[in-house]
Amino acid sequence: MGKTVGIRELKNNASRIIEQVEAGETITITRRGKPVATMVSTDVPPGLASLIADGTVRPPQSRTRFVPKPVKLRGPGPTASEYVSEGRR
Repeated sequence: MGKTVGIRELKNNASRIIEQVEAGETITITRRGKPVATMVSTDVPPGLASLIADGTVRPPQSRTRFVPKPVKLRGPGPTASEYVSEGRR
């Protein structure tokens, strides 16, 4: 679960808390100890935000994306893109 802050703390430290949200952290806002709102980054799709909020998945630790290495096919024959195109017909 993400961090929890009270309304007073949010008011006093809004810039710092928004920076944390921009970094991907989910923050629950409370009033008198009861949750009233959840702050999530707009970079996170709504469905993913709920998965992050309930702890099913974790947000990325860095902004870089994992890009797998391209697969090289051996021998003569169609290329991988030709196989994909053929499968789409």
